[in-house]
Formats: sequence, structure tokens, C-alpha cells
Amino acid sequence: MMNDRAESKKTASKATILGLAGLLVIYIFISMLPYGLLPREEIVAMGQPTMAYLMEYLVGPWGAILINIGLIISILGCWLSWTMLPAETTLLMAQRNLLPKKFGEVNAKNAPTFSLLFMTILTQMFVFTLLFTDKAYNFAYSLCTAALFITWLFVVLYQTKYSAQHIQRVGRSEKLNHRHCRQCVLHLGHLGLRH
Repeated sequence: MMNDRAESKKTASKATILGLAGLLVIYIFISMLPYGLLPREEIVAMGQPTMAYLMEYLVGPWGAILINIGLIISILGCWLSWTMLPAETTLLMAQRNLLPKKFGEVNAKNAPTFSLLFMTILTQMFVFTLLFTDKAYNFAYSLCTAALFITWLFVVLYQTKYSAQHIQRVGRSEKLNHRHCRQCVLHLGHLGLRH
């Protein structure tokens, strides 16, 4: 989504692929490393962040410092994405006339001003609600699941409508549209079973 702002789409694509590959290697390494060092019971008994304790056990105190610095950088990256991605999404939607024009306002640096303010307020309200619940993770998970359900429901309903409107086409298209209709019915059934 943010690659719309990149000077070179090729560079943005390479960065995305390299970043994804790098993260995949790191995740595999982090997932496998603990089980080669200590028994499961000892790993479970460690505090948070467990990887810092494991690296301290493996290479000494500088390993824990490295992991904690990485954790801080990761949190800053998450904060940045929580701030910019929703604002960028609403900006793009406003540019495509899916939201009011107000969301499409940008400043001299081409940053989405109203979208950024609006989405930041919504995000802070959401985070604030987590203070008042005993099971914050379950609440957030349920909220995300409900939002996902509504999104997929509308996607499936639109695909069903589109396929039904174009079912009269002949040849290969007709087969595809029949298949799309069947898939939509299966997806609706799947959504109903999951929720």
C-alpha cells in the first residue's frame, strides 16, 4: 500500500520481497532455536521476553541487550504501521470516492492530515478500551474476528451478485461464473459455520 509513494516501484517490490524473506528466516530461527538449547519446561518457566533470556544463556549478556534493542525497534515499527497504514488506507479510499473528500486532504508534505488525525483518535479509543477489560486479548481477537466476518460477508455477497449477473456469458466464462457461484455458496456456508 505504501509503495504508491515510492519513487521506483521496482525498488519497493524488491524491498518487500527481501523484507518478507528476511522475516521468514528470522521467524524460523526464533522458532527452532529454543528447543535446541533448553528443555521445554525451562523455557516455559522463563520470563518475558523469553528470547532475551535464551540469547543471554547462549552468548552472554550482550545477547539479551541485542534482543531487547530489537524488541524496542519492533515496537516502534508497529507503532508506525498502526499510525500510517490506516491513514493511508482512508486516504486512498477518499481518492477513489469511497469515503468523503475530507479524508483525502493532504498537507504540503503530501501526508493525509484528516485521515491521520481521525484514525489516530480511533486507534487511541480502541487501546483505551483495553484498560477496562480483564481479557484484553480475547476482546481484541473477538473484535478483529467480527470485523473480518463482516468484510468477507460483503465480498462473498458481491461476488455472488456479480456472478449471477454475468451467468449468461457463453463458453469458458460461463463455466467460470458457475464455479464462482458455487464457491460463493461454499464461502457463505463456511462463514456461517465459523461464526
